[in-house]
Amino acid sequence: MMKKRLPVILFTDEKYFSVDQVCNSPSDRYITKLRVQDVPDKVRTVNQTKHPSQLLMFGRKMPPVFLEKGFRMGAKGYLDRVLKPHILPWIQQNFQDQSELIFMQDGAPCHTSKLVQEWLSENLNFWPKEVWPPSSPDLNPLDFSIWAYVQAKACKVQHPNLDALQLSVSKVWNDMTEVFIRSTCSTFRPRIEAVIKAAEGGYIDQQES
Repeated sequence: MMKKRLPVILFTDEKYFSVDQVCNSPSDRYITKLRVQDVPDKVRTVNQTKHPSQLLMFGRKMPPVFLEKGFRMGAKGYLDRVLKPHILPWIQQNFQDQSELIFMQDGAPCHTSKLVQEWLSENLNFWPKEVWPPSSPDLNPLDFSIWAYVQAKACKVQHPNLDALQLSVSKVWNDMTEVFIRSTCSTFRPRIEAVIKAAEGGYIDQQES
């Protein structure tokens, strides 16, 4: 199947962004008994607030959808706040022939609920819950590349509030080039083949603990 020419795949995913400065990797740690003021200057320190304010972002490149602080994505909320007002109108505006597009979503409970699956069956050409693996960060370009790219650039510094964070994330998203997006998505099929063959259905990228 993957050797044949595919329709356009619209990859989707959700991502929380925090006002705190990003700390990229668990390997970027400096363990010491020294007091903070005695740590060498060459060691970069990142201040983390106890409960940082966050934005939920639901992300040709579709504009990001931001959901307010405290929003919890259930099946009805996903349908009424994301699919109906944002996803469907954008697809209808950009694709005259919807058979040219496959809508993809991961196995989150709100995505695989009967309510959402039935609505998608009636309105979009999509991969049902039986097609997409329930846990698949190695296969979604947003998971294995784009979110990290946006976060690294948008959260270089701590933001004073959610408005500043949203502006920063939006700018990085809007400035992301088509070349970068195409290059990232071009690894989709090789990654599927790697998961099937090399990893026997398991992870192919090292996962953070």
